[in-house]
Amino acid sequence: MKKIFPAILLALMVLSGFVAKESLRTIPNESFSAGELLKYKVHYGPITAAEAVIDIAPNLHRVNDRPTYKATVYGKTSSSFDLFIRIRDTWQSYIDTAAILPQRSFRNIEEGSYRKRETVDFNHYTNTAQVESKKKNKDKKQSSHKIPSGAQDIVSGFYYLRTLDYDRYKPGDKFTVKGFF
Repeated sequence: MKKIFPAILLALMVLSGFVAKESLRTIPNESFSAGELLKYKVHYGPITAAEAVIDIAPNLHRVNDRPTYKATVYGKTSSSFDLFIRIRDTWQSYIDTAAILPQRSFRNIEEGSYRKRETVDFNHYTNTAQVESKKKNKDKKQSSHKIPSGAQDIVSGFYYLRTLDYDRYKPGDKFTVKGFF
């Protein structure tokens, strides 16, 4: 029995370490769901300067073996403002349905002559992000970055903020949202 007890204790410690690494936070969410559509117009005086659409796909997707919402943000300037600077941006995030954390995000930026495409794959178990980016007429670049625990991208951060219980806060209270951009 003296030899078995340390072996069992060691096995329990090792297994509990693996279990802890495999769990993410759980955020209660009654603020949004699949199929949501939001539309915004940006005005410059009486003129509509730009439009944005934020939608969540009607079906869930699986990324990193987790169920996710596919949230997409489209932004573009109106035809009258295209004369000054033409903007056609798309931002997308696959947001974990339980943890409200990004599992993958995309950016396709078209602003004037500037072009950039970027994909970020998040690993919230190791707190790392793998980034693949390509700018106009340049080779793809890949890099790995350390990220803070619970890091949000811009789109998932917007949805995370919607899950907070603002009744718990009073004017002047501050809170921090960790991000990776």
